[in-house]
Amino acid sequence: MTRKVRHLSVFGRNCFLHVPSLRLACSHCRIVVVWSYEFSPKQRRYSRLFHQ
Repeated sequence: MTRKVRHLSVFGRNCFLHVPSLRLACSHCRIVVVWSYEFSPKQRRYSRLFHQ
């Protein structure tokens, strides 16, 4: 599964980043780890640079 994150405009056009949304789970200890990206806050559709 991928996340579609809007980034800065390039040449006057909208730019979207398609990044994988990784979610890993351990079946032994039942811990779930969600991969987070520094350029985009959790559960947001826009990058940090887009809001600046």
